[in-house]
Amino acid sequence: MEGATMKTEIRMVGWPKRECEVIPVAGMTRKDIMRLTNCPYMTAVTAEKRGYYIIDYLKKGIPPKRGFVDGPVDLGRERETIPIPEDINTIEGVMVHFNCNQKVAKASLARGYFIVDFNKRTVCPSLSEFDAKAAYRMVRFIYRRKFEDRLPWYIEAQDLIQEGVMRLLELSGHPRYPERKFMFFKAYGFMATYIQTQSRLRGFTVSHVNGEGPGYEDTWRHNAGNDWQGALAAA
Repeated sequence: MEGATMKTEIRMVGWPKRECEVIPVAGMTRKDIMRLTNCPYMTAVTAEKRGYYIIDYLKKGIPPKRGFVDGPVDLGRERETIPIPEDINTIEGVMVHFNCNQKVAKASLARGYFIVDFNKRTVCPSLSEFDAKAAYRMVRFIYRRKFEDRLPWYIEAQDLIQEGVMRLLELSGHPRYPERKFMFFKAYGFMATYIQTQSRLRGFTVSHVNGEGPGYEDTWRHNAGNDWQGALAAA
């Protein structure tokens, strides 16, 4: 294998699919793959299973130069962008110019433009594309896999499921809505955010009547024992 030459070809690989340059390695051993491509052992194991080695598969794209405006990534929605003036080269300057926080200013300075309403929730419902049965089936699957038996006492399972279905309804007009992967992660992320939001709300002062303290514990109720003992006595 010392004198072997690397013959490359272009294939659609990965998810989502993209064009990558690969080296066919069918019939080669892991040591030969490592010697030919100068890759780590685990990469050679994966290449042996695939039958080809993907060149620069994990290499990140080179970010654009400062001041180069290429527009945001197409996520199926229009975004208004404002180029950053050439005389503004600091995060503090961007914060003052666009009246944004430090995190947004840093990202805007790196990309070269400011995105208006970047954190605004995308809502593009389409009743013709929305399938209620499929949405409930997907959200219930997420609940069983990620949240069942792990919910705080103050969140009902049906409320959490309804929040996930509502988010899928809001995104039913998105170009990527038919993709199951898109539906899964959008619903899962919104359900997790709902739990965090409710947790933060429970941390504020609820009432000061009769000396009641601020908030509640997330994991247990003080009167939980009284509930089951009362139910047992009634039975």
